[in-house]
Amino acid sequence: MSTCEQPIMHRWIAGIASTFELQHAYARVRINGRCRPGVEGLLPRKTAACPDDGSPFVIEMAGYTSRRRHVMIGPTPELHAGFSEPTAAGVPWANVERILGSAEIFWLSTVRPDGRPHVTPLPAVWDGGALHICTGDQEQKAANLRRNPQCALSTGTDKLHDGTDVVVEGNAERITDHDRLVELAALWKARHDWNYQVLDDTFDDGAGHIGLVFAVRPVKVLAFGKKPHSQTRYRFSTS
Repeated sequence: MSTCEQPIMHRWIAGIASTFELQHAYARVRINGRCRPGVEGLLPRKTAACPDDGSPFVIEMAGYTSRRRHVMIGPTPELHAGFSEPTAAGVPWANVERILGSAEIFWLSTVRPDGRPHVTPLPAVWDGGALHICTGDQEQKAANLRRNPQCALSTGTDKLHDGTDVVVEGNAERITDHDRLVELAALWKARHDWNYQVLDDTFDDGAGHIGLVFAVRPVKVLAFGKKPHSQTRYRFSTS
């Protein structure tokens, strides 16, 4: 971040904190998925507590620049008692984020032009409050997303009485910014040992296959705990 950008970011952070009446919040700010330690602000990256009275709050900042600002307010969890055992509690959002950040394979569900479902496994990268996926420009899922960006990504285990399954619903948006693609290619390499070359606005797998990169920012997330069984829903607000 340039020196001239820092006062702008500080003022904007302070304004957001004031809007949500957070006077004692703290955290690193993420710009295009990268933590910028030079801008310590008034908004928490994850759940935090007011130093004065210990009251909790959750706000997450994700994928904004000084020109395009996007704030994801931390999700509100709702335990569905009808689909949960009596002793179950909601799955904490921090646990869900750990699953999204460490999972190697997700199942992407899209809709074909004739309305039939299309489901396929693929790796994804959780960063900046969104799941990022890559698909060949000639693949069925790319055609589906061009026509209808609504989709779902799920991950978890094949165990009935252990682990947590997570479903993320949202809209897929193309990522074409070259600098952001460079960052994401590095994350694919670090997390999945997957080598992508970055072209102007796409990935190249080195074998001549062009990859389109999409970000799926959650609109709704479901977490299914299994010990005990529970269903927790998280809804998001953006501004």
